Amino acid sequence: MREALYKEAFSIIEMLFVILIIGLISTALLRNIQSLQSQNKALHKFLLKQSSLFETQLFINKHLYLAKIDSIIISGNTLQYDAYNALFLPAKNANFMDISMKTTPQTIKLINSELYFNDKLLLKGVETFLASTNKNAQDEIILSYRLCIKDTSKNNKCIDEHLLLDNIEIFYK
Repeated sequence: MREALYKEAFSIIEMLFVILIIGLISTALLRNIQSLQSQNKALHKFLLKQSSLFETQLFINKHLYLAKIDSIIISGNTLQYDAYNALFLPAKNANFMDISMKTTPQTIKLINSELYFNDKLLLKGVETFLASTNKNAQDEIILSYRLCIKDTSKNNKCIDEHLLLDNIEIFYK
């Protein structure tokens, strides 16, 4: 009778073998999970740096959209212009144009690898901020700027933006 029970049960060697196999599989899974976590951290760091560059681009474009076109001055790593305070005034049913056209001076400049907007830090680790103007075939002026951030690899991450500005004069210092 005892022998019949032992035939149906697992031996100690079989149990140790199963535990060893489970241990090997769980070790491999643990290594894969750790590898995925390190990839996730690297991807998060990459996306954080990239998103800050693209958010800065959107911020600059939003403020250049409010620029008084004939007030733009480019000098070195600095872009100065007068921006309209509010072109449209909200009303109950519609927006109305602000006739006063009040402006405030605004400045975007690069100082010691940091990009500033009106003397407030906008982005750290900036390698390049260059602005320039060109004319296209229709004799329209295009304001271009290049914004590059330092990267751990040899290649910097850059954005080149071109904004069409019609019928303006740009003064250089």
